[in-house]
Amino acid sequence: MTKEKQSKLKLKLNKRLIIKSIITILLVVILLFLCYRVINRIFLKVNFESNIENLSTLNASTVFSIEKVALYSSASGVQKEETSSASWIMDISQYTDIAIYLNSPTSYSDETAIQALWIDSISFVSDITEESSNQSLNYKNIYEFGKVSDLTTLTNPFSISYEILSANQTIDYTKPQMYETYDNPITLEFVNKNIKENQTIQNTSDSLEFNGSLLKRANILLEEITPKMKFTIHILNNLNQEFICNYYLEVPLKDAEKSIYDGSYYTEIQNPGLFYRIS
Repeated sequence: MTKEKQSKLKLKLNKRLIIKSIITILLVVILLFLCYRVINRIFLKVNFESNIENLSTLNASTVFSIEKVALYSSASGVQKEETSSASWIMDISQYTDIAIYLNSPTSYSDETAIQALWIDSISFVSDITEESSNQSLNYKNIYEFGKVSDLTTLTNPFSISYEILSANQTIDYTKPQMYETYDNPITLEFVNKNIKENQTIQNTSDSLEFNGSLLKRANILLEEITPKMKFTIHILNNLNQEFICNYYLEVPLKDAEKSIYDGSYYTEIQNPGLFYRIS
């Protein structure tokens, strides 16, 4: 065999060796990746089962739960100008006052007494496409329940924190305060501000009322403005145990007999949610 043939053969063998090495390396990499995926899934499964077991242990009994949610819905309008005796130009807003009642325990203890309560993770689901739509959730004075607030003072807080008072203290209902025995409800106000701007309202034989009837006169479909919101209620008891309720609320604006078009609409949702201990 000539030197040239030997050189070519050697080169050919080297190429085969390189290819085999590359294939071997790739197979090892794939095998390691598959092993990682399997081990990671096993770890996640074990971790998930451990978390479920821990949560199950923490929630062997129900400490806090929601008895009912009372909802009062209506609408309001700001008259911008009167174009003629036949019509008005208005900005129309819809609001819902919310009262969340917690179930009272059979007896009070450090486990059932509240030392802190706050609401966060507030978000809204809207079918309104107009950019002027501005939804917010704020604390509501219970003595103003069912009355529209000053829309110019509304904010859109990231959270709402309640001050917890003992039984011998007096609540200032203009502020978010609650008794440690939660005798008073959590009161909130949802507002969908200016769902219709510069809306022409025709002057008919019916008197103009600044309530839910504005929605009907402005041809606003209830299906398009149904309030939908999500938020989390946190409770910390006197044992420093934290409980949460992830609550989704879709506010009904009508039933088979009546609706917000009649001026206002009131309804109650019974036993809508439980609190789960997380620490």
